Amino acid sequence: MKVALLAPVWGLRGGWSRVVEKMTPLIADRVEVTLYLPIDSPRRMGDFNFDVKYILPSISNHPLHPNVIRHTIRFLQDLRKGRYDIIQTYDSWPLSFLGALGNKVLNIPLFVGAHGTAAIKPLFNWKIRQSLIWSYRVAEKILCISSFTKVTLEKLTGLSKFCVLPLDGVDYEFFAKPRDLSRLSAKWKPGRIILTVAKLKERKGIDVSLKAFKYVKEEITDAKYIIVGGGNKLPYQTLASKLNLKDVYFLGEVSDEELAGYYQLCDVFVMTPRRFGEDVEGFGLVYLEAGAAGKPVVASKHGGVIDIVKHMENGILVPENDPEATAIAIIRILKDQDLAKKLGEGGRKIARRYSWEKSVKSLINIWRMCQT
Repeated sequence: MKVALLAPVWGLRGGWSRVVEKMTPLIADRVEVTLYLPIDSPRRMGDFNFDVKYILPSISNHPLHPNVIRHTIRFLQDLRKGRYDIIQTYDSWPLSFLGALGNKVLNIPLFVGAHGTAAIKPLFNWKIRQSLIWSYRVAEKILCISSFTKVTLEKLTGLSKFCVLPLDGVDYEFFAKPRDLSRLSAKWKPGRIILTVAKLKERKGIDVSLKAFKYVKEEITDAKYIIVGGGNKLPYQTLASKLNLKDVYFLGEVSDEELAGYYQLCDVFVMTPRRFGEDVEGFGLVYLEAGAAGKPVVASKHGGVIDIVKHMENGILVPENDPEATAIAIIRILKDQDLAKKLGEGGRKIARRYSWEKSVKSLINIWRMCQT
């Protein structure tokens, strides 16, 4: 089998780069792969078990921009030369449109990855809505990262070719491997540690968890709240100041090794996302990373989160935008060590289900079913 993989980017920290860099080599272990990337994607050096071509149009350009048309033609010409059996896009718009053109011109079966906001939000843009729906209609299957994404896309498009198959995974062994926490413990202990790992943007609900932390501090005075992730921290620092909160720490981005240490150091992991316009939490990999580290989680009942966080199995689900309910859940876990242990063990079990290897195996099975 020969597969053309279309990806939005690689060579950056986290997000799509992580997905592309983790899944592509595993796919290439099983089938012949060419990875297509935008012309302006960061270059990665190294020896890969697949071909890499930087010839897709820049995703930032308008679809009718002359450069987009030129690079689209170049891509289709290269696709013809490659004689591929499958086109798979990691993301939806505009990669799904490029893949759909490849399907129509060359009759190559198309499969589209649908990741939460990236798959849903473009459907609210009248300029591209019909083109995206057309590409979904052309595809053999649209592989959704969560049941929420699947149901939402079915409602918005009226199509019935969506299935739940996350193109994502967790490095279970990496986050589960015990670390020497002496350095972090010397810095942050004593005290109960609450951890959030998220990019600082509105749909992540950092303001909700900050307000919840105010309630927590009133009952557990030695609690500390550590927030790891890039973005603009000023609005949240301002909110913490207004709430007269102490022991809140914004660490920015940290290395993967240090991140694993913080997961293992914390007593409870908290992230309370909420809908912000068309932005939704499509999956929530951080809950799986915390689970791999054996930590209980508190999460809002939102979007794709409910596929990963099972109430009273690996964490506690609370309503969106509810600081008080969030605080009650955090306090309950911090005060009940038996419950914390039970939820942490449940987190390990659920995280094991989402390995990169299992995602790749499921993906290739879908392709093979199409060919029979």
